[in-house]
Amino acid sequence: MRNSILLCMSALCALSLFTACRDDDDPKVPGEALPEKTYTVANGLNITVDGENAYGQAVTFTPGTGNNATITLAGEGLDLSSLIGGIMMADNSAAPGLMLPTASVIPGSVEVKFPVALNGDSDNVTFSGNYEAEYCSFDYEGKVTADAMALDVKNIVLKNTTLAGTYDLKDNDEKYFNVCRIEWDSESKLMVDMGFGVPIPFEMKAMLAVMLGGYELVEIEGEKVNVFNALNAVLKSVTLGNDGSVVAEYGDTEVEGLPVKKSAKGLAQYVVTSDNQMRLILNPYAIIAASADAENRAEGDAEIDPSVLLEKLLPVAENLLPKLIPLLSQGFPVNYGPALVPDEVEDDLMVPSTDPNFVSFYLDTNTLLPILKDIAPLLGDDDVVNFIVQAASQDPDMGFMASMLPPILKSLPDVINTTSKVELGLNLQKR
Repeated sequence: MRNSILLCMSALCALSLFTACRDDDDPKVPGEALPEKTYTVANGLNITVDGENAYGQAVTFTPGTGNNATITLAGEGLDLSSLIGGIMMADNSAAPGLMLPTASVIPGSVEVKFPVALNGDSDNVTFSGNYEAEYCSFDYEGKVTADAMALDVKNIVLKNTTLAGTYDLKDNDEKYFNVCRIEWDSESKLMVDMGFGVPIPFEMKAMLAVMLGGYELVEIEGEKVNVFNALNAVLKSVTLGNDGSVVAEYGDTEVEGLPVKKSAKGLAQYVVTSDNQMRLILNPYAIIAASADAENRAEGDAEIDPSVLLEKLLPVAENLLPKLIPLLSQGFPVNYGPALVPDEVEDDLMVPSTDPNFVSFYLDTNTLLPILKDIAPLLGDDDVVNFIVQAASQDPDMGFMASMLPPILKSLPDVINTTSKVELGLNLQKR
């Protein structure tokens, strides 16, 4: 009897010890205590691309089963009204706010979802790996707690690197076609008063070339130059990276001698979408951060109240914004192809260059014309014309044009509405 009691007690002790040990050693599932949460800079997100800070991102952590989870990487919406401090209507009421969508740091992707395997504790995990998105592949490494997330995206490689390389702006040489692509075919002509009291019809393409190349409107180091020469002086090169980055080298106009500077890497991205089109994606958060040192803007003495135009602008905006807003996150469609040069026989005939590295990057008719047609009614409006003329007359550089503007602006709607082709962009030489 005594042995039986001792045997039972021994068995109970062993069972209790076994149970206690199993409870202590029971493995915790990594991340099981973490809730689904979206992290932004405002609530604990630290996101970098190749070790450099990225801006305007929202990253969502979604727990799965076992030690699995999903990471959703997207752009954080930008509140335009808070950015500009609010716009007041003519009746002193606030104009409606506007939330602008932005893109993720993954080139060409508005949003990217990828699965991750978690390591660590129930409330403190790490993850790493590689993922293939629509237009590129990338590596990632991250850490998540309930309060914070750190995510480094690195080694981005585009699937299509056709355009990758460095492009230079050709010398102007007094020929606008070396610098810009200007194509504009319209049945109606632009009416221009050259000071004779009788407006003269001009081809839109010719007038743009005259305005950009014939008038010295831009000051570079104390000297007034035309727009083409200003571009030559300031824009040194544009590099399209294998990682989808767009980086420009430019002359710093704020410093004597125009020392060359390089733009921050996260300002813009690109992806190639077809044999003649790419998408250019701008990051407004990064652009704002990069321009934070340039807050001082010249203030004129003119008292021109733009609020009087809001009543006219808002209906136009209702038509225009649905076309433009998606492009902020999806990217602007930019065509590319051979630059146009004068024909060897007929100088007034433009033909594609035989140099495969002399390339036009431009917005085409499909992109520009719908936008121009939305704006056209404004340009012929008397209040808008008077506003623009008044602003020009009070600008030291534009005052001479004030008398020319009314017939130009009044004829623009007809020019736009009878336009069959419009292409505007830059011509660049690939190294």
